Amino acid sequence: MLTGVTAGHGDFAVHSINTPVSVAGMDVSPGEIIHCQHFLKQLLQLRFGQSLREKDNHMPKKNNLKRAIYNNNAPEPSGVYSQGIVAGDFVFVSGQLPIAPQTHKLIEKDIKKQTRQIFKNIEKILSAEGLSLEDIVKISAFLLSLNDFKGMNEVFKEIFPENPPARTTTTVKEFPGDVLIEIDAIALKK
Repeated sequence: MLTGVTAGHGDFAVHSINTPVSVAGMDVSPGEIIHCQHFLKQLLQLRFGQSLREKDNHMPKKNNLKRAIYNNNAPEPSGVYSQGIVAGDFVFVSGQLPIAPQTHKLIEKDIKKQTRQIFKNIEKILSAEGLSLEDIVKISAFLLSLNDFKGMNEVFKEIFPENPPARTTTTVKEFPGDVLIEIDAIALKK
């Protein structure tokens, strides 16, 4: 006899079974805790004689898990990727280069100016979801040279004077043209 079933975000647990059961050739002992969506579906179908549909087990539909965002005032993607993706309560902004959206050209080869331009681009993309730079929780910065770390860091202090996001900074072997830096970001929706 089944005495307790709970459903979570895609995982199910059978809390207590008073008598041994066999489902699809699988023996389950009394009191055993089982974490297996497939098994629970079979067990509930046997117990209640009904099929379980996706909406009945509270699982999100695949096409609702993520969606792309786009802002015409930010640089257009130069490859096969989205400016940003909303997934649950998070917004993932693709790596941005120091491109002025009005001209579609790289700005001058100065680390502080390039860093500021990238944050302008990120801010425009986040605004498509009603977010700002203050909502960023994680940043990855990619520098062409560690010699530019100090200048980049000074701009970060301007933009995030309090509660700066977590950050990873690394160097890369090369960038196109006069690019000195690329930054991607993860923001949390309020």
